Amino acid sequence: MLALSIILCVLLGTSLVFAIVELGLSAFVAAAYSGTQRVTTWSAYSGYSYRQIDVDPPAILVFLVFSSVWTILVTVAALVLPWYYSRKGFVTAKLNTVLAAIFVAAYFVTMVFWLACFADLATLLGGATSVNPYYNAVLAFGVLLW
Repeated sequence: MLALSIILCVLLGTSLVFAIVELGLSAFVAAAYSGTQRVTTWSAYSGYSYRQIDVDPPAILVFLVFSSVWTILVTVAALVLPWYYSRKGFVTAKLNTVLAAIFVAAYFVTMVFWLACFADLATLLGGATSVNPYYNAVLAFGVLLW
């Protein structure tokens, strides 16, 4: 039983570290897309002109940030709640059954989120790797978190 607890803590800790790395990478890429950019337009009457446009990141990058935060919250809950209830002495067979069902459901939803994230990002990249190494790292950690 102790070995199972150690293996579970190692897997949850790895998931937490990967989710934090993915949050940093996806937030950096989303922030690089955000803001204003100066674009050049050309007209036959007035020649070249410059104007500022607001640029929003693709929706998949925003969803990657959400999935990272979601994974961090679920993983911290999976690490802290059993420890908290065992310290308070509330541990019963019914509580373990309820917590197990809740965590299985939460991790199923998390798995679907990560599958959607990395599949959509791979489609956005055309099924190949990008020249931007940040996209490749985001995609790799998305697959690992799935």
